Amino acid sequence: MKKKYHFIALGFLLVIFFITLPTIQSYLTKASFDKKKEVVTETIVVSSDELFAIAYKQLNLAQKLDSSTKYSLVADEVRDGYEEVTLMYHYLYKHPDIESIKVELPITRYQDNNKTIEFISGKGNIIKVLENGEWKDFETIP
Repeated sequence: MKKKYHFIALGFLLVIFFITLPTIQSYLTKASFDKKKEVVTETIVVSSDELFAIAYKQLNLAQKLDSSTKYSLVADEVRDGYEEVTLMYHYLYKHPDIESIKVELPITRYQDNNKTIEFISGKGNIIKVLENGEWKDFETIP
């Protein structure tokens, strides 16, 4: 009778293990990626249309990575970058007099075998705005 309960308990533990295996694999893969992670800050000048295109590209990358067990945790970082780019886009949308912005963006690169995953990974800093053909410090804009 005790053996029967042991087998049931072992079976239950195996089911739990196999259910959580993809999550465990994702965290181990992410830890491996983080060892090869490269984060640089790039300064770019973009218009609202260009920001929209960047945001769209980020969203597509997040969805693609999210559908993969291997890259699902990287997708969370990509989504964070998407949200930050979207905030900048909305700022430009609300201020149509601003033609472009000069912004510093954190760019993360993960190398996985022959594949490089590159994306905006966090909060960007708007440095200057182009308004009426003149560059102005961002702090001077209300």
